[in-house]
Amino acid sequence: PSFSLNNALLSRATVYIFKSLDEQDLSILLDRGWQLLLSSQNLSITFQSDDKLKLIHWADGDARRLLGALEAL
Repeated sequence: PSFSLNNALLSRATVYIFKSLDEQDLSILLDRGWQLLLSSQNLSITFQSDDKLKLIHWADGDARRLLGALEAL
């Protein structure tokens, strides 16, 4: 985190602030990732809307966590 750096390093660095994605963004990402996964693996599996929401809430705004869980499924 930027607050743990001293001022000399901080003045020479670019600080990026990452914000959590909202449920709608994660839902879009999940749909796109799911379609890509199905098409690349020739699968025909569906998600229950209940399960989709649970996965989105579990990801807690983190796209990498969501896509990692999708890949593991």
